[in-house]
Amino acid sequence: MHRFNQIEMLVAVVEEASFTAAAERLNVSKSHVSRQIKELEEHLGVRLLNRTTRQVSVTSEGEIFTQRCANVIEEFERAERALTQRRTDPVGLLKVAAPMTFGVN
Repeated sequence: MHRFNQIEMLVAVVEEASFTAAAERLNVSKSHVSRQIKELEEHLGVRLLNRTTRQVSVTSEGEIFTQRCANVIEEFERAERALTQRRTDPVGLLKVAAPMTFGVN
């Protein structure tokens, strides 16, 4: 799950075009997001983002990887919603006991 969290952070940074905005969106610190993306880049052996003091831009490798990962995250969220919705919809047989006089006018 650790790698999945790193991917979520990467996608958030790319979508927000900012480490700060991504950190706020994910309710974590900016430094945590930065560290996690650096770990992900080291794991993959490729630079995903170009960073300057003023802006963040996606490398070509980062663009390819982020697009595919965004699709995976979207599918994962759809799967979660499907299960959650199933839990909130009533399922099964409902039996009601009532006296005979209940149905008589």
